[in-house]
Amino acid sequence: SGSGDPTVTSAVCYKGEKSVLGIKEDILVTLTDYKSGAGHMDLVGTGALKIDCKAHSFTKSGQEIKVDLSDCLDKAIEESDVKYCSDQDAISVTVKDKSAPFPISTQLTKVACGGDDQVVV
Repeated sequence: SGSGDPTVTSAVCYKGEKSVLGIKEDILVTLTDYKSGAGHMDLVGTGALKIDCKAHSFTKSGQEIKVDLSDCLDKAIEESDVKYCSDQDAISVTVKDKSAPFPISTQLTKVACGGDDQVVV
Protein backbone atom coordinates (compact mmCIF):
# COMPACT_ATOMS: atom_id res chain seq x y z
CA SER A 1 0.00 0.00 0.00
CA GLY A 2 1.04 3.61 -0.40
CA SER A 3 2.02 5.46 -3.54
CA GLY A 4 4.82 7.68 -2.21
CA ASP A 5 8.24 7.85 -3.84
CA PRO A 6 11.31 5.93 -2.70
CA THR A 7 14.15 7.92 -1.16
CA VAL A 8 17.26 7.17 -3.23
CA THR A 9 20.35 9.19 -2.31
CA SER A 10 22.63 6.22 -3.05
CA ALA A 11 21.86 2.67 -4.23
CA VAL A 12 18.87 1.11 -2.44
CA CYS A 13 18.40 -2.68 -2.58
CA TYR A 14 15.32 -4.88 -2.21
CA LYS A 15 15.52 -8.67 -2.01
CA GLY A 16 13.02 -11.51 -1.95
CA GLU A 17 12.56 -15.12 -2.86
CA LYS A 18 9.76 -17.30 -4.06
CA SER A 19 9.38 -21.06 -4.29
CA VAL A 20 6.62 -22.59 -6.38
CA LEU A 21 6.29 -26.33 -6.90
CA GLY A 22 9.90 -26.83 -5.82
CA ILE A 23 11.22 -24.13 -8.18
CA LYS A 24 13.01 -21.34 -6.30
CA GLU A 25 13.89 -17.86 -7.47
CA ASP A 26 15.89 -15.21 -5.56
CA ILE A 27 15.30 -11.68 -6.84
CA LEU A 28 17.26 -8.52 -6.11
CA VAL A 29 16.22 -5.05 -7.31
CA THR A 30 18.70 -2.20 -6.91
CA LEU A 31 17.46 1.35 -7.42
CA THR A 32 20.61 3.23 -8.40
CA ASP A 33 18.96 6.66 -8.73
CA TYR A 34 15.49 8.19 -8.65
CA LYS A 35 14.26 11.76 -9.05
CA SER A 36 11.06 13.39 -10.30
CA GLY A 37 9.31 10.15 -11.29
CA ALA A 38 12.22 8.49 -13.12
CA GLY A 39 15.40 6.58 -12.36
CA HIS A 40 17.55 3.54 -13.09
CA MET A 41 17.40 0.03 -11.68
CA ASP A 42 19.03 -3.38 -11.81
CA LEU A 43 16.92 -6.54 -11.55
CA VAL A 44 18.79 -9.77 -10.92
CA GLY A 45 17.30 -13.20 -10.39
CA THR A 46 19.05 -16.45 -9.59
CA GLY A 47 17.32 -19.77 -9.70
CA ALA A 48 15.04 -21.16 -12.36
CA LEU A 49 14.64 -17.94 -14.38
CA LYS A 50 18.20 -16.48 -14.48
CA ILE A 51 17.42 -12.76 -14.77
CA ASP A 52 20.28 -10.27 -15.30
CA CYS A 53 18.99 -6.80 -16.16
CA LYS A 54 21.35 -3.94 -15.36
CA ALA A 55 21.05 -0.14 -15.63
CA HIS A 56 17.51 0.00 -17.00
CA SER A 57 15.57 3.27 -17.04
CA PHE A 58 12.22 3.27 -15.29
CA THR A 59 9.38 5.64 -14.56
CA LYS A 60 7.05 5.57 -11.56
CA SER A 61 3.45 6.74 -11.35
CA GLY A 62 1.55 5.94 -8.16
CA GLN A 63 2.71 2.46 -7.19
CA GLU A 64 3.38 1.34 -10.76
CA ILE A 65 6.99 1.11 -11.98
CA LYS A 66 7.27 0.94 -15.77
CA VAL A 67 10.47 -0.64 -17.02
CA ASP A 68 11.26 -2.44 -20.29
CA LEU A 69 13.34 -5.53 -19.53
CA SER A 70 12.70 -7.31 -22.84
CA ASP A 71 16.31 -6.91 -23.97
CA CYS A 72 17.73 -8.83 -21.00
CA LEU A 73 15.11 -11.44 -20.12
CA ASP A 74 15.17 -14.96 -21.50
CA LYS A 75 12.63 -15.16 -24.33
CA ALA A 76 10.57 -17.58 -22.20
CA ILE A 77 10.11 -14.91 -19.49
CA GLU A 78 7.81 -11.91 -19.46
CA GLU A 79 8.10 -9.16 -16.83
CA SER A 80 4.51 -8.64 -15.83
CA ASP A 81 4.38 -6.08 -13.07
CA VAL A 82 6.63 -4.08 -10.74
CA LYS A 83 5.19 -1.92 -7.95
CA TYR A 84 6.72 0.20 -5.18
CA CYS A 85 4.73 0.08 -1.94
CA SER A 86 5.79 3.12 0.06
CA ASP A 87 3.96 2.22 3.29
CA GLN A 88 6.04 -0.96 3.55
CA ASP A 89 9.12 0.43 1.70
CA ALA A 90 8.95 -2.73 -0.43
CA ILE A 91 8.80 -3.72 -4.09
CA SER A 92 6.37 -6.26 -5.53
CA VAL A 93 7.60 -8.12 -8.64
CA THR A 94 5.60 -10.46 -10.85
CA VAL A 95 7.23 -12.41 -13.70
CA LYS A 96 5.69 -14.96 -16.04
CA ASP A 97 7.50 -17.98 -17.44
CA LYS A 98 5.65 -18.71 -20.69
CA SER A 99 5.87 -22.44 -19.96
CA ALA A 100 4.34 -22.12 -16.48
CA PRO A 101 0.58 -22.04 -15.97
CA PHE A 102 0.67 -19.01 -13.65
CA PRO A 103 2.83 -15.94 -12.90
CA ILE A 104 5.31 -15.87 -10.02
CA SER A 105 4.92 -12.94 -7.62
CA THR A 106 6.99 -11.98 -4.60
CA GLN A 107 7.48 -9.03 -2.28
CA LEU A 108 11.03 -7.70 -1.97
CA THR A 109 12.08 -6.09 1.29
CA LYS A 110 14.82 -3.51 1.79
CA VAL A 111 18.29 -4.95 2.48
CA ALA A 112 21.77 -3.45 2.75
CA CYS A 113 23.37 -3.20 -0.69
CA GLY A 114 26.55 -5.19 -1.14
CA GLY A 115 26.00 -7.16 2.07
CA ASP A 116 25.76 -10.89 2.61
CA ASP A 117 22.02 -10.68 1.86
CA GLN A 118 22.66 -9.52 -1.69
CA VAL A 119 22.37 -11.94 -4.60
CA VAL A 120 25.64 -12.26 -6.51
CA VAL A 121 25.52 -13.30 -10.16
